[in-house]
Amino acid sequence: MIIRLTAQDINSGTSSSRTPQGHVVYVNSEHIIWFHKEGKATVVHLSDGISMTVKEDEKDILLTLTKL
Repeated sequence: MIIRLTAQDINSGTSSSRTPQGHVVYVNSEHIIWFHKEGKATVVHLSDGISMTVKEDEKDILLTLTKL
């Protein structure tokens, strides 16, 4: 299942891009390893080593994933 997230920061380990207003990304839910709150931000870690700071709250992500 594909889920919609609004990424503000994407870090691939070797490069990073930041978009304060955020841009929409679509992620296969099977690629999400874990996500957590870091300060006021939510960080999503993917299976390919990419981590993203997203606008969505971790509770909303969990709710979306449990509906799949």
